[in-house]
Amino acid sequence: MPDAPVGWTITAAQGILFPDGDPTAIWQTPILFEEDTSATYELDFTGLDATTDYVASIWLAWEKPNGYAAYSVGTTIQVTTTS
Repeated sequence: MPDAPVGWTITAAQGILFPDGDPTAIWQTPILFEEDTSATYELDFTGLDATTDYVASIWLAWEKPNGYAAYSVGTTIQVTTTS
């Protein structure tokens, strides 16, 4: 996890996860969202199909000193599940 900018406070880790597939096909699968506001900031997507590869995008939510929300750069990875 990156260090917070000076004066900023982390408020959550957030992310989405969806089945990997043909980007030109009509979208017919759900997009799952997770958020963790605890000090561990770990995302735990459950109920996934062990035979499906997924794409996950994750980022951090921050609160700036003026009270405004800010978000980190996101990271996107392919996730392979195991049974």
